[in-house]
Amino acid sequence: MGNKNIALANDATVLGLMFGSFFAGSIVKIGLKNSAILANVIGIIGCLPQISDNIWALIFGKLILGFAGGLMIVTSSIYIAETLPNSAVSTCGTSVNLGIVGGIMLISIVQSLALPFPLSADYSTSTSWKFCFTFPIITAFIDILMWQFLIKEDAIEKLLD
Repeated sequence: MGNKNIALANDATVLGLMFGSFFAGSIVKIGLKNSAILANVIGIIGCLPQISDNIWALIFGKLILGFAGGLMIVTSSIYIAETLPNSAVSTCGTSVNLGIVGGIMLISIVQSLALPFPLSADYSTSTSWKFCFTFPIITAFIDILMWQFLIKEDAIEKLLD
């Protein structure tokens, strides 16, 4: 695996984020809760090819995972705009997007550090990078459970009454 392939894998994530954000407008019509759950399911599907020893499967998985991330960013932004009072939307919306982008950056750094060095080493015998690339499956399951059982789609004013 060369530097060019690693760059392609990282670029695939950004490309997936772009497509996920672009198509999210039509996907959220199924409902915010359903869109968030769908984004997590797509994210889980995107993690599975990443455990393969094939670089193209890794790139495809990161593209799908990026799509899920873009969908989740739009879904959570719309959820905040629709459920919070207007006075809190700008602060919370900025915080959520900053947290998502910061999380993406942190995951990218950790995943890059988990790859075996030197880059020409046999990465098929190393397992630490496989764990890092499939760890989002755990967080996606937790997120699905939270959206299913804890998060309400009603406005905060309705929930406080």
